[in-house]
Amino acid sequence: MKDMQNKPQPRKRRKWGSVIVRRDADGDPTSLQARYVNPFDPSRKVGRNFGLEYEEEAFRWLDDYMV
Repeated sequence: MKDMQNKPQPRKRRKWGSVIVRRDADGDPTSLQARYVNPFDPSRKVGRNFGLEYEEEAFRWLDDYMV
């Protein structure tokens, strides 16, 4: 049985972009991806990957790159 308290939430939305949990084939979390829609080309997304322990930095990255 897996420990549900330490498991990252699947998605956290913000006004600008989101941070999603990337999972492996077994469903275990492997990394976080911060991403937002490119304001100059809405058909594309801008993203950056972070380790699971860097959730706060992922949200900070989104906040720093607001247009």
